Amino acid sequence: MSSQSHSHRSSGVSSSVISFRHHPLALACAGLALVGSFAAAAQDAAPTPTGLDTITVTAEHREQNLQELPVSVGVVQGERMRDYTAGDDDTLLALSGRVPSLYAETTTGRIFLRFYIRGLGNIDFYLGASQPVSIIQDDVVLEHVVLKSNPVYDVDQVEVLRGPQGSLFGRNSTAGIIKFDSIKPSDEYTGRVSASYATYNSVSIDGGFGGPINDIASFRVSTLYQHRDDYVDNTYTGPSADGTVSPKKNAMGGFDDRNVRAAAAQAQRPVLDPGFGARPRLQRHLDPVPARCADQGLQQDRRAARPGGLRRSRQQHAGLQDLRRFGEGAL
Repeated sequence: MSSQSHSHRSSGVSSSVISFRHHPLALACAGLALVGSFAAAAQDAAPTPTGLDTITVTAEHREQNLQELPVSVGVVQGERMRDYTAGDDDTLLALSGRVPSLYAETTTGRIFLRFYIRGLGNIDFYLGASQPVSIIQDDVVLEHVVLKSNPVYDVDQVEVLRGPQGSLFGRNSTAGIIKFDSIKPSDEYTGRVSASYATYNSVSIDGGFGGPINDIASFRVSTLYQHRDDYVDNTYTGPSADGTVSPKKNAMGGFDDRNVRAAAAQAQRPVLDPGFGARPRLQRHLDPVPARCADQGLQQDRRAARPGGLRRSRQQHAGLQDLRRFGEGAL
């Protein structure tokens, strides 16, 4: 083995060139050094995320990753739900056709909703009949058909469980359940508000605010206000049964809906010390029952348009939910 060295002199500058043709070991070392430099550059580059975002659900009464849940579940985040309800449809009817295998309909406005999951539902005209789709709000079952029409506002997440859920949620869940959770109190001050305006002077304002109370408890107050002017004309100009005369132009169809909900939760305590949480629905004032889908109901039931006109009505709902927690379990 030999090496060759060549020297060149030009204009007082000398250079030396060494040939490695007869030194395989030197060539191998140079190649390894080049590969190592490329590897170091690759490590310095920022990693590119390739996985799916983690979606946490509570379909089985505990927090789980949606990808690990052995149940068919459709999830709608709160921001997306507010996009659906921005068009003045504040009930769960807004989910119809937007969640796979879920359909909802009504023939009496936005009250008395009927839900179908995978085609299973109840078409009984008796409004008090049991339905195979159960509605659960903040871990409380809304079984009565009127409660199922409660407005959806300041919502955190909606979960649609497809298939029988009787082992976890009891009766009236053979087709599935619709579970939606409101934004819960937290140990930080947070707030949000959204507003929209549409035809017929339709106004919708949805918001919530909450935070800690002296490191002892936390609270959140949510509210929803909606208004729409009358827009349905009345072809009957005679007196009604009580002697009143309804206007012919813009006789009905409008509404005023005001909702307030307050929630409170005690700070974290030891497992054996029971905490306290309450989510009272302070007030709902609806005047009158809106005729958003009343035209469909009138076509199917002509008796509703008998002489005398349609009578306006007023609804008020109030309630209190008391949840007591021992550690991570809820009674």
